[in-house]
Amino acid sequence: MRKEYHYDASENIIGKGEKIEKFMYLKDGLVKLYLDNEIGTDQIVSFARPLDFISILSAFSTDEYQYSVSALVPSNVCVIEMDLIKSFATTNPAFTIDLMKKLSLTTDKILHESLELKRLNLKGKLAMVLHMFSTDIFSSKVFELPVTRKEIAEYAGISTENAIRGLSEFRKDKLIRINGKEIEILEPERLKRIARYG
Repeated sequence: MRKEYHYDASENIIGKGEKIEKFMYLKDGLVKLYLDNEIGTDQIVSFARPLDFISILSAFSTDEYQYSVSALVPSNVCVIEMDLIKSFATTNPAFTIDLMKKLSLTTDKILHESLELKRLNLKGKLAMVLHMFSTDIFSSKVFELPVTRKEIAEYAGISTENAIRGLSEFRKDKLIRINGKEIEILEPERLKRIARYG
């Protein structure tokens, strides 16, 4: 019943306004969920990690996707027909409860990240993004940043110029090392404090 599709980095997986016919989860890779508008500026809502349901936010509320999804790195997505999922949901209460729990956890995560970013200053926002990639996504102090400076700015709600300047200040302060797209967190505890209190 399951089909698997491969997407290259930057390839579109879901487009806002498309009809919801499939239930999708990320097998491996990393994707961004974002809102796009007519003037070409995006607002990244969240990043999805392996085993996240990337179609769940709109699946039971409307017939069309209210956001877009694209791959940040080569990613594999598993797809099941939405009618099949809805059939399971109407006949299997335990399945429905698990699905509702996953939807609630996803919504809570997006809400928490959004509220945290709103209360932080510029350095706090950047520290939160770097800390998230280091601990939640890559589980390593050294990683290749899968997003551009512009995408960091879109997620953090700041200008691209401020994102570039802030990362440069972190490097000068010996908080991080930058080598192209590779980032090394030199002082993880200090970065965590800035992400929490900045």
